[in-house]
Amino acid sequence: AMMLLSLWLALAVPNTPTTALAAKPRPWSVFGGFTSHELSAPGLHLGAAYDVEATQHFRSLVSASVQGYREPSTELGLALQLRWGQRYTASFGLTLESFLGVGVQYTRWTTTAFVFRDGMGHAQEDARSGVSFAPHVSLGPGYDFAPLLGLPIQLYARPGLQLAYPDFNGLLKLSLTAELGLRWTM
Repeated sequence: AMMLLSLWLALAVPNTPTTALAAKPRPWSVFGGFTSHELSAPGLHLGAAYDVEATQHFRSLVSASVQGYREPSTELGLALQLRWGQRYTASFGLTLESFLGVGVQYTRWTTTAFVFRDGMGHAQEDARSGVSFAPHVSLGPGYDFAPLLGLPIQLYARPGLQLAYPDFNGLLKLSLTAELGLRWTM
């Protein structure tokens, strides 16, 4: 759906470079903010993006980021993510972004196991860790303060889906993710 919207907007909006971009290129940005894994485990993300192509309303960009989350007493995850995406920015600052990405995630799971000795059950913590291949997709709105206020700041909210293989039990795991953050364009 996002690709169809992008195609429609590309045909409907003239493909001319912005005066600000032509006068002073700003291809790099850094971003960071809060992350939620499975919509319950809080975390943080930090990264950088590079604009590959830019027109008045569209930007095609690549980004790299580090993301971490922790669900107390259950799971800890750290991921390195590479993404390619598009951002549409309306003349009043509203943005819509879509990203396709791949990642590598290190996960540490903590579980409680019961060991029986002499007919008595004793709780014992068990920890396992593993590395997963993690493709993901995200799509979300934001607001760019540059068109109206001239500030190189953008707020964004991106819900997404992530697959992880292998997971704790060796199978695929589909996770809902959410990112809320701030981008600073250099």
